[in-house]
Amino acid sequence: STESEIKSLQALAFAGDRSPLTIHRTFLGAHEFPPGYRETPDQREQYVRLLIDEMLPAARDLADSCDVFAEPGVFDRDQARRVMDAAKDLGYRLRMHVDEIEPMAGAELAVELGADSADHLACISLAGQEALASSETTAVLLPGTTFFLGKTAHAPARSLMEKGCAVALATDYNPGSCHTQSMPLIITLACILLKMTPEECIHATTINPAASLGLD
Repeated sequence: STESEIKSLQALAFAGDRSPLTIHRTFLGAHEFPPGYRETPDQREQYVRLLIDEMLPAARDLADSCDVFAEPGVFDRDQARRVMDAAKDLGYRLRMHVDEIEPMAGAELAVELGADSADHLACISLAGQEALASSETTAVLLPGTTFFLGKTAHAPARSLMEKGCAVALATDYNPGSCHTQSMPLIITLACILLKMTPEECIHATTINPAASLGLD
């Protein structure tokens, strides 16, 4: 709901005002269709309209970026594009969750829309890798999520880096699919599961994520 999304962003503002850390706030209302909006195409369309007409304008002064989860069964390509276009028109920076569970050319869409980052990428296509390599969009890999969920497919970190993609690592900390805030653990998983070197992990946890946030 608009009220709950505003409350979450206000909590981040409250924390940021009392912390020496730099807080970058992302509107996540387009992460899932909530109960009452997910059962039929008409209900999903109603929620997309709610995002575009009410939530995004209401949250603009509280969030730096807008994120959408583009994935089969969640926001399809048309819905994701409409939400991102509306956010961009309002002045948000763009971020996207894409190609996590099933390939949907999400990375290509993130590049087309000029998103700062494309997150997850466990099922990214070769075309998606090449699109990221020729763009300014950062590939944000989340090995803790695939580990926590017991997945055997992981983001192709080596292939992405060899093609010239800027790769970042993050925790994706949340209670449902990755319950850790430990970056040392994420770096360990990146070395073991993604076959990244410690030096590559240092770049992926410092300058590359900073660049994706416009903080470099």
